[in-house]
Amino acid sequence: MRLTLLAVLLASGASIADAPVTDLSNSGQLSEQVSQLKRLIQARGAAQVNLQQQINDLQDEVSELRGVTETHTYKLEQIVDRQRELYLEIERRLSNVQQMAPQPVEPAVEIQKNEQYGGTLSENEAYDQAVNLILKERRYDDAIPAFRNLH
Repeated sequence: MRLTLLAVLLASGASIADAPVTDLSNSGQLSEQVSQLKRLIQARGAAQVNLQQQINDLQDEVSELRGVTETHTYKLEQIVDRQRELYLEIERRLSNVQQMAPQPVEPAVEIQKNEQYGGTLSENEAYDQAVNLILKERRYDDAIPAFRNLH
């Protein structure tokens, strides 16, 4: 019966696989290869840990820089707002000063003032009036005839 079974198997084209054979003379090489693989795996693991640590450090640094950037952005916005407030305050003060400044008087009115005093103005008083036209009232065109009248 065994023969017939073997004959049937051979006739059907079935092949018999060889049993795995391990050469025991190379067992030293095999253990060395296993050791090399272990070292390689450990080195790769250490490299991965190192890379992960670098990634974590870079993420921390990016987070810190984002915080610094946000702080600077906030401070810059405060500075711009403060500058805008200062410009508005300066503009408000200038408009108040311009409203309080005396309105320019027509030259004819100034001549009437001088005629009103007639010749009773001393030379010092006339000079003071002419200087005040320039310094206080900023009426330069009116000051020219006042200085000419001092002769």
